[in-house]
Amino acid sequence: CIDSSEPCSSFTRKLSIVPVIIHEKLQVINLKKAFMELYADRNFFEILSAEALEGTFGEMKWALWKRNIDDIIGDVDDQEDNVCFEERIILKRLKFTADKRYVRKFLEEALAFFNVKEHENLAKVVAIASCNQFIDPEQETDFPFICYSHDGFGNLKKFLISCRNGETNTQFRNP
Repeated sequence: CIDSSEPCSSFTRKLSIVPVIIHEKLQVINLKKAFMELYADRNFFEILSAEALEGTFGEMKWALWKRNIDDIIGDVDDQEDNVCFEERIILKRLKFTADKRYVRKFLEEALAFFNVKEHENLAKVVAIASCNQFIDPEQETDFPFICYSHDGFGNLKKFLISCRNGETNTQFRNP
């Protein structure tokens, strides 16, 4: 014992890590900006039959995004002839039975991390696939697909817990 006034014990005190409280600010998603940056023609997505996740109003499906080298968007027939590679993605969409009133809420929730810096434990939105490039979600005649890149999603909850516990460089991949 260094200080004789304190009892000597073999117990080593674990340093406590005080979590930093981040006050949540209301995030406003600029849907027009997101659509302009992320628009992709829906004709270039082939939805795979593999089961993914399903909820009451929406579902997530595996898909192939058929792309050309320059990501040129133009005449569909010309683009289909110029497909150079396919990217495996996972897409989120509203079910066909969903009410149109849910479109804006769906888009805002699906694009919640649109402006967040890329991180291995967050799925990155890579495209919004639609039959037409629209400006106003309420005027949309079809439900768009929100497309995420996929290279092995991490487990965000476990990652955040590990950060709170002071662990670093920990990978949490879902099998």
